[in-house]
Amino acid sequence: MGVPLTTVSAGALEVDAAHSKVEFTVPHMVIASVTGRFDKFEGTSKFDEKTGRLTDLVVKIKTDSINTNDEKRNGHLKSPDFFDAEKNPAITFAGSGSVVLRPGVPTKLSGTLTLRGISKQIGLTVTYKGSVKDPSGALKYVFEANTKINRKDFGIIWNKPLDNGGVLIGEDVKIQIAVEANPTS
Repeated sequence: MGVPLTTVSAGALEVDAAHSKVEFTVPHMVIASVTGRFDKFEGTSKFDEKTGRLTDLVVKIKTDSINTNDEKRNGHLKSPDFFDAEKNPAITFAGSGSVVLRPGVPTKLSGTLTLRGISKQIGLTVTYKGSVKDPSGALKYVFEANTKINRKDFGIIWNKPLDNGGVLIGEDVKIQIAVEANPTS
């Protein structure tokens, strides 16, 4: 039996960053991969649990909060070779319109991802996990989302050839997001 859901009417939600994560995985040296995360981000939306309608989703990620557990690599990723964090301090995603979510059912959500000043339409696969009250009685909504983008579509083209063929960094980047959200109204 699943976690009991607590139903409330439509309202604004805000990401609880302390209980959420934005991670990515990129191919490295053809047969390996590197995983990283962004440590600073925020997001808001409107959600009506009765109808499952999610609207007005806006997410902002601080580019210079990238963390791959390697300071040298983090510095290179913040440079103009990759995210150019000084000129592009935020990565944003704005959902297009609305989508109806059902607990446990993956659903496509379209929106605009802006990275390095380049905006492209992408699709996220979002799964609404449900709602629950935490031990202090605060209501939490839980969502997971994932997508895959091609980094070259956003002007991230730096690479190095390998002696045995192939390149140091793959083009496809998998993005995984897990969110606990708090009602704000």
